[in-house]
Amino acid sequence: MGAADGMETDPARDGGWPVRSVTIDDARLDVFLLDLDASAPDGQDHLTAEERHRAERLHRARDRIRFASRRRLLRRILAARLELPCESIAFEIGPRGKPRLRGPLDERLRFNTSHRGRWFVIACGT
Repeated sequence: MGAADGMETDPARDGGWPVRSVTIDDARLDVFLLDLDASAPDGQDHLTAEERHRAERLHRARDRIRFASRRRLLRRILAARLELPCESIAFEIGPRGKPRLRGPLDERLRFNTSHRGRWFVIACGT
C-alpha cells in the first residue's frame, strides 16, 4: 500500500519498528507489527509491581519475557504518541477485560492489541 490509497509506511519512526498509518478526517490510526523475539531485550524496566507479578506467574521463561516485552513496547509506543515519559503511562482493565489507559489519557488515545507467539500487533488512534 502506498500514499495513493491513504496508507503510509514510515519504518524510521519509533525506533525503526514497522508501522502503517492512515488519517481519516482528523483521526490518525497507527498499526505496529512487532517481533517480540527481536524487538526488545529481556528486562522489566517500566513494569509495575502488578505486571512483574503477573509475568512471574507464567510457567515458561519465554512467555514471561514476551509478556514483559509486550507491556514495555506498548508503554513506549503510547508514551511517544502522547509525548509523555514512559513512567506516566498506566493501564487499567476495562469493562470487557481489555487493558486501556488509566484516567484522562484514555480520552486522548485509544488502542487495541493482539498477540500470538512472537508477534505483537498494536493499533492506536486519536
